[in-house]
Amino acid sequence: MTGKVIYGPDCSSFQGSPDWARVSAVCRFGAEKVTEGLTYVNPRWAAAKPAMLRVARHGFVPLAYLFLDAKGSGGAQAEFFAKHAGSLSGFGIVVDFERAPDGSPSHAQAVDATRELRKLYPRHPVGGYAPHWFTDSQSLTFCDWLWASEYVLGSGDPAALYSRVPASWWAPYGGRTPLLLQFTDKASIAGISGAVDCSAFHGPEGQLAARVLPDALKADRQGDDDMHITLVPGQPPVSIPVWAGAADYKEPPAYKYCALDLAGQSGAVVHVVLHDHAHGAQVITRALTTGKSEHIVPDHGWSSVSTVDVKRTDTRSSVGASAVFRTW
Repeated sequence: MTGKVIYGPDCSSFQGSPDWARVSAVCRFGAEKVTEGLTYVNPRWAAAKPAMLRVARHGFVPLAYLFLDAKGSGGAQAEFFAKHAGSLSGFGIVVDFERAPDGSPSHAQAVDATRELRKLYPRHPVGGYAPHWFTDSQSLTFCDWLWASEYVLGSGDPAALYSRVPASWWAPYGGRTPLLLQFTDKASIAGISGAVDCSAFHGPEGQLAARVLPDALKADRQGDDDMHITLVPGQPPVSIPVWAGAADYKEPPAYKYCALDLAGQSGAVVHVVLHDHAHGAQVITRALTTGKSEHIVPDHGWSSVSTVDVKRTDTRSSVGASAVFRTW
């Protein structure tokens, strides 16, 4: 890896109450733990959240993470995280997938947690702290970006420690190339009491923000292209091309995010097939409820979906239903 390197700490209650203003003077990103499993909330999160947002105004990139537990479904843990994290506008979101105190969470739990977080925070990329030493050959394409982990020996200044990192630690695995690399748990950083985990990113903070944060400038508008579809019983499926990232599409993608929302009256049933060229078809059926929107989320994100088929499977022609596919 070449180019500018920026550093960021990964904090939990073990680090007490970091002075994020001081941290931001020497680091350009940082993470704070929010929850673990279904019962633990980091008591420092309530103070850390506004402090991290204040320094974010000056280019610092804040991350909030869920530490996955072996107990409880991934979806339930994601809901617990969202309940205590609240709005995460301006934050990157991460699922920490490694050994836990009561055992190892499963790959299925990590996939489930990521899927639920996409529903709860639909405009956010969801990263995965998923070390190679833990995940081995398991696919990590369910994450939007990857946070790797290998530790050098010693303690002290992040730059001095990072100078010992071999380029091989940035090698792809699980179908993803690491975006961040946590390279020590013994860094000394101004504003943090004691040793702390520290990670590296190659590039300026603006490039990191573009990968891990929701697009704040576009978050309050409809997509660059909104496809509105009226769904009628008995009609053949409507096939929607999702060409950004499709295997047979050779041009650069023109947008970063997609969304598919269903709406209609009670009694309408909609069948969705997501054709994922890397993982096979995902089939979703939704019975609609009047006044409630259904947000459809692919198991592995939109990046490998080539087309989506949407159709009504009920016979109630007097009941309305529609789909909106957005790209931005």
